[in-house]
Amino acid sequence: MYQNRKRKWGWVFVGSGVCIVTISFVTYGLVGNEKDVNSSPVVKYAEDDPTDTDVAEQKIRSILYSNGPENASLNVARPGEKIISKVDQDEMRSQKMAVTGEMPVPTYAKIESQPVQQANNNLHNIFLSGNAKNSTGIIVPLKEHDGKKQDTSFDAMKAASLTTLVQREKSNDVFRDVHKSVLKERQPGSSFPKQIRASKRSITGDDAGTTSRSVVAPNELSRSAQEPDISGGDEKVEFDSRFLNGNAKDVDVSRYAEGNPVMPGNYNLDVLVNDQLKLNATILFIDDGNKNISPFVTEKTLTQLGIKYSLKSQDKMKKAGGDYYNLLKVTPWIKVRFDQETQELNISIPQLYIENRPDGYIDPSLWDEGITAGTFSYDVNAYHSDNADDSSDSVYSGLHYGLNFGEWRFRSRGALNWESGNKATYDSQEAWLQRDIASLKSQLVIGQSSTRGDTFDSVAVKGIHLYNDDRMLTGAESGYAPTIKGVANTNAKVTVKQNGNIIKQVTVPPGPFEITDITPSGFGNDLDVTLTEADGREQHFSVPFSSVSQLLREDSLRWEVASGQLDQDGLYHSPDIATASVYYGLTDKLTTYAGFQSTDQDYDAFLLGSAVNTALGAFAFDATQSYATLPDIGKWNGTSYRLSYSQQLAQSKTSVNVAAWRYATEHYLSLSDATNIYDQLKHTQNQAQWVISDYQRLKDQLQVNITQPLDFYNEYWGSLYVSGSWNRYWSEQSNTQYSLGYSNAFRWGTYSITAQRSYDENNDSDDSVYLSFNLPFEKLSPNFKKKYGFTDVNMGLRSDSDGTTQLDASTNGNSTDNRFNYSLNTSYSTDSNQSGNNLTQVGGNVNYASRFSPWNASLSGSDRGDKQMSLGASGGMILYHGGLVFVPDNIDSANTIALVSAPGAEGSHVGSSDNQIDHSGYGVVTNLSPYHRNMVNVDISQLDNSVYLDNTSATVIPDAGAVVEVSFKTKVGTPYVFDIMTEQHSHIPFGADVYDENNEWLSAVGQGGKVLLRGMKDTGTLHIKWGEDTSQQCYVNYHLPARNDKKNTSMLLSSMLCKQNN
Repeated sequence: MYQNRKRKWGWVFVGSGVCIVTISFVTYGLVGNEKDVNSSPVVKYAEDDPTDTDVAEQKIRSILYSNGPENASLNVARPGEKIISKVDQDEMRSQKMAVTGEMPVPTYAKIESQPVQQANNNLHNIFLSGNAKNSTGIIVPLKEHDGKKQDTSFDAMKAASLTTLVQREKSNDVFRDVHKSVLKERQPGSSFPKQIRASKRSITGDDAGTTSRSVVAPNELSRSAQEPDISGGDEKVEFDSRFLNGNAKDVDVSRYAEGNPVMPGNYNLDVLVNDQLKLNATILFIDDGNKNISPFVTEKTLTQLGIKYSLKSQDKMKKAGGDYYNLLKVTPWIKVRFDQETQELNISIPQLYIENRPDGYIDPSLWDEGITAGTFSYDVNAYHSDNADDSSDSVYSGLHYGLNFGEWRFRSRGALNWESGNKATYDSQEAWLQRDIASLKSQLVIGQSSTRGDTFDSVAVKGIHLYNDDRMLTGAESGYAPTIKGVANTNAKVTVKQNGNIIKQVTVPPGPFEITDITPSGFGNDLDVTLTEADGREQHFSVPFSSVSQLLREDSLRWEVASGQLDQDGLYHSPDIATASVYYGLTDKLTTYAGFQSTDQDYDAFLLGSAVNTALGAFAFDATQSYATLPDIGKWNGTSYRLSYSQQLAQSKTSVNVAAWRYATEHYLSLSDATNIYDQLKHTQNQAQWVISDYQRLKDQLQVNITQPLDFYNEYWGSLYVSGSWNRYWSEQSNTQYSLGYSNAFRWGTYSITAQRSYDENNDSDDSVYLSFNLPFEKLSPNFKKKYGFTDVNMGLRSDSDGTTQLDASTNGNSTDNRFNYSLNTSYSTDSNQSGNNLTQVGGNVNYASRFSPWNASLSGSDRGDKQMSLGASGGMILYHGGLVFVPDNIDSANTIALVSAPGAEGSHVGSSDNQIDHSGYGVVTNLSPYHRNMVNVDISQLDNSVYLDNTSATVIPDAGAVVEVSFKTKVGTPYVFDIMTEQHSHIPFGADVYDENNEWLSAVGQGGKVLLRGMKDTGTLHIKWGEDTSQQCYVNYHLPARNDKKNTSMLLSSMLCKQNN
């Protein structure tokens, strides 16, 4: 243990049910507040070392060159007027090579123009800093010269001193990442000399002294490295009870002085590693018998946290849940902080002992498969219409069914239809069984499903479908992003920007570096990279970034296989099909991909392509060769080519997307074409030549989209876009469509204008112009909605080349709680066969969001006597082990659900939607993101005072389609304030603990002997303790009066007598 330990005073404040401890931990005169760097010159360091100033300067320069202190070269002290922050890059590189054995010491000495022994000493100092490349904890043997081998021994005290200088972190825990090889030389029980303090000041400008942070030393040196902040270890704190008022000085606060005031037991906590949230887990706190509390975790939890650990049997504790291990002893240099207020356990640990995982990585063992549950949802719409000739009624209901059991998900979709004059019919549309396969990061589907359509056109298959699921990847692994490469000369900061926004910032050591885990936005805009060296010099360069859907990150893989029966409407016979595709990122700029399709109707297609990111944009090109054998025709083989291009010009912010298809030979057939032609030839009497001539087959296709924001002189003038599509067929027919649009905002709202022209197969043109406005009424008058109930108005004017003009207008409104929404709409139109304006239609819509189901109704009519009415409802329900819960949302196959339990919290909103806790204490959140952390919140702002929640948020990581149960512990009951007095009619000491009959801690006594308790039994006994002596304990027998029915009120029980004997 350290012998020069200082003791600091602390304060303890104990309130009703709340304990706040402020502790100034033991320090060792190593860290302190930063001051002007000029206040501690190198000369002073030389005096304290002791050594001459030239040697002192050389030592500090060596440390700087090793890139030790963060931004050291910006904060270096001045030896007189000489500034030593400038780093000679060539000198630094040669020193690195010499330290790692790449350069003999004599060669290094010659480069440095200095004696060999001095060069050896310089290299030694660099090595001791623990930052030389490849210095893995063993001193690199220095090369022999002149027949003599260089001495590799060193003074342990100087080693510790120099290492301390270069291991300063933001928290000033100066020993956290100290090089093990250096500190192993230091023996427990020895003290740190003043040399450490002087040398630290000379480099960082810090004054050594006390701090409110605890010091972490290596486990070989001090037990405090094995003790978390929550336990304190040897960091003893003394409290002077004379600072407490009245009889509060008698309260026993010894547990705040040694160890942690946390009571032993199980705690459900959010666990962070180096301030990054990793998981929510049950942590077992155990008293080691020395008034220290240690956290214990399972081996599974350690794996999930990504900690490199070493387990020892003596650190194991067997409990009902399995084997638990002392978290403080599973790896060196670990430090733990427990925040009782936020219920967070923060683990600080060097990067060396953390698994190398991408940002945002979540261990698959944390994925929650959810509970066994059945789901059902509906979307019902009843429609009635009347016109001059006829009237009709119809009812449509879309239905979704689901059943979750373990990792499996069963889903089915169908529709129920009824029309007047006909019988009701039910159409079963899809049914499938699905589960994820974590080891492959994929989804397995058995039944009806559709392929992705990124290689060939999407097809529906009844059979087996297996594909990788990008949702299981982190943001830094999915999609496409280029690799940023460069060379740093010092400990440098790399800043990556896109559209002026910082998307990545990291610090890299000297030498070549690569950054592969950036997450850019969109499909374009080049990345601006700034490399800031330790001496302030900057390099700027740009990395091209454009993307098409085919591009992947380097070494990334995307794949898909499906086999079964083609599920396509309108066929006499559905063929069996097999299809597969694979994409692989060869480099950070080049992706190659391939695919095939095959049916039992003698059709095969093979595709091969590549995608590349260049400074001119992103390109993807592929070729497909098809082979088909058609009845009465024979073999048809052909080739098609596809080219995709995407670019966003950083300077002008222009976005360009182009897709082109060229069916090079007339006999090329897609799977859909081949299947339809084969089916007609095989199962109809139509002659082959008529089937082929009547079937429209594409020859060329081109699609272009260009978007241009108009941003001039730092002012936004709107956005312009151009789009077009051209299709040409082998029958020589064609169709074309293109449009030009502009949108902008003005003082009172927004507007847009669109012009469109199209040509049909007969080359007949059709032109139209559409102008629209949106005007929020609050822009005109802030109180408009309050007075009139409407929020905005939308207007649209459309004019066609055939002489038709139509004006539409609508206005919308909603209630203050957004449950009730309504709108009114009307339209006028005129055409070339009519004169004047005609009121053609007026109508309205109403939507109401109830707790169980949203309802909607509409009514419209025209001047011709046409009338339409509709009534609709949607919603769902979940059946699980606790009963039936109604959901005001539609539940489909894409929903991942949290079933929230908070008894007594009726009316509280859950999640980000308007869903509420119902009368049975359950609510539902339907929009969770699978395989990622989701925060589920309960809004208690509208709850009355009789309901208390221990926590109002929880983190869940669900599987896709899971129903995850999230329980919030609540206490329901009138809050009572106990005013407790001793038998001598004096108040119970401030801070005394309150226990129930089962010796469970309830609260602490606040000022004036008052205690706030809720959820109490009508009668019972309270045990009050403010010390271990029997004279420091007493008992209160209570009988609660009739409850107060008023909300948000507490009841005071005054003059409750606490007796020595129960």
